[in-house]
Amino acid sequence: MRISFMTFTCPNWDLKRIIRGAKDYGYDGVEIRVASGHQHGIELETGTMQRRFAKNFFKENDLEISCLSTSLTFSSSKEEERRRNVGTLREYIKLASDIGATRIRVFGGAIPPEVKREECLNYVGESLLEAADTAKDFGVSVLLETHDDFSLGVDVGKILRRV
Repeated sequence: MRISFMTFTCPNWDLKRIIRGAKDYGYDGVEIRVASGHQHGIELETGTMQRRFAKNFFKENDLEISCLSTSLTFSSSKEEERRRNVGTLREYIKLASDIGATRIRVFGGAIPPEVKREECLNYVGESLLEAADTAKDFGVSVLLETHDDFSLGVDVGKILRRV
């Protein structure tokens, strides 16, 4: 089994320190947390050269970027917000591919009080389905974390069957 840690535990570390920490503590990989103000420098705004550098830096040190972790959710009752998040997910999928990560983490989110559970499951499933072609094209798997109002395996199973 390969073991990774998430940069949420070391938000002030730059890439060099993350690599050194992973090596020093015996990790096989690192889960990069994005959009949280961390110092690793891997974000949507990261340019092509920096993305290539990060990918090569991990590879040269025999470390995997095990996952690109986002806070994206898809449970909003507002279609415009869900579509915006799908667009952002597509951009993160490209980022993940550019840095050599084959996985990206998302959340379902909180079910709005005015929305029935089944309807919200459909929102999440439809949103993930919209991004599925992009994920396939870039060789990235989208992982739905059991979290928030989507902690029940039965609900996640319904979403995944839809996708």
